[in-house]
Amino acid sequence: MIDLKKSSVRWDRENYVPRKIYGFDTKPQKGTPRQIAERFLRENSGVLKIGNLRKEFTYDKTAESLATYTVLYQQHFEGTPIHGAWLAVHIDQKGRVFMVKNDTVPVFKLEKKIKTKKAAFLSAVKIVEIAKKKAREYGELDTGITKEKMIYALKGNFRNAWKVKFGTLNPAASWILFIDAVTGHVFDERNVLRKIDGKGLVFRPNPVVTLDRDDLLDQKDKDREVFSPLNS
Repeated sequence: MIDLKKSSVRWDRENYVPRKIYGFDTKPQKGTPRQIAERFLRENSGVLKIGNLRKEFTYDKTAESLATYTVLYQQHFEGTPIHGAWLAVHIDQKGRVFMVKNDTVPVFKLEKKIKTKKAAFLSAVKIVEIAKKKAREYGELDTGITKEKMIYALKGNFRNAWKVKFGTLNPAASWILFIDAVTGHVFDERNVLRKIDGKGLVFRPNPVVTLDRDDLLDQKDKDREVFSPLNS
């Protein structure tokens, strides 16, 4: 079990939950990154103030970089995913956990504020109708409409919602809507398509392979002399 007194911790003072813990290293462990992450989370559930990993979380993915793995889990409440409520376990190549990020919601708050009666919820068909109407306001619908039931958490307030995604043309956009599951009100809308004009340099496939060097470290986007031969 990790010792918070010997680690660096960023706290959620309102709920007294550790949101980010770093500055520690566990012993090297065998197994896949997911297996290592799940052992770590089970052993440290009390420290992290999370519930039962198997019942309240679903494995999302393992992201691999040059030197680390990040294993992601999403929190659920009564089978419904919670928007923005993630656990991220960071593991090095030797199987050591060195950081964990905890953006979960305390279960007691969910039980107190979320109404679980689903009879009054709008149907998926009605949600699609609302999304199509909004799409006509934005442009010409260019993709299918995907939808997912969510619990939306914002500044201590929670509501049952549908998360809806679709793309449009004229103008081109990629939309995410959050629609109240009871009233049908679109309370959050985002165009996540980003556009930019400019030029840049890329590596193919990457500097480690191209330069045949495995000692390169991330310098937070700082240009370095070692990359000069790759600019031609």
